[in-house]
Amino acid sequence: MRIVKIILLIIVGLAVLAAIAGMFVPSKFTMDRSVVINADQKVIFDQVNVLKNWEQWSPWEKMDPETKLTYDGPASGVGASYSWASSKNGDGTLTISESVPYESVTCDMDFKDSGKGIAGFKMSSAEKGNNLTWWFESDLGSNPFKRLFFGLLGRSFMNKAFDQGLNDIKAIAESMPVQPAEIIPAAPDTLAADTTAN
Repeated sequence: MRIVKIILLIIVGLAVLAAIAGMFVPSKFTMDRSVVINADQKVIFDQVNVLKNWEQWSPWEKMDPETKLTYDGPASGVGASYSWASSKNGDGTLTISESVPYESVTCDMDFKDSGKGIAGFKMSSAEKGNNLTWWFESDLGSNPFKRLFFGLLGRSFMNKAFDQGLNDIKAIAESMPVQPAEIIPAAPDTLAADTTAN
C-alpha cells in the first residue's frame, strides 16, 4: 500500500507541476515553416489553392490513409471546403476564407471539440525559386494542460508535419514540366499600322 501511495503522490505532483508550467505558456499558439521551391508560382499556388491537391502531400492523410474526406463548395479558392473523419486525427473542417493568386491562401479550421484555428500559405520570390511559408494560429484557451501540450510538446510534432508537407509540395511542384511563357498577341491597331507601313 505504501508503494501505491508513493506512486499516486508522484503522479499528483507531476500533474500539479504540469498545471503550473502550463499557466506560463501563452494561450495563443503560432508557428510557421518555410521551404524554397524551384518551380513556377502558379504550379505552387495550385497545390495549396486546389483542395483535392492536398491529398498528394498532406501529412495528416499519410498518418491515416483511411481518412474519409468530403468536399463542398468550389474546387478552389474562397469557399472551397473539405471535412475529414479520422480515427487517428479526429474530425474537422477546413474552408478557404481568402485567396490571393500567387501570393497567399488563408483557411479557417474547425477541429470540433478540440477548438478552432487559422492556417494559411504565403508565397514570395526567393533567390532560387519561390519561398512558400505554411503558418498556423490557434487560441489554446485557459486550460493549462492544453497550453503545455500544444504550446511546448505539440510544437515539435507540428514542425515535423509541416516540414514533411512542404517538402512533398516541393517534390511535386519541381517534378512538373515547366510551363512556357504566355505570349501576348499584339493589339489590332498595332498590326494594322505595321501592314500600312509595308
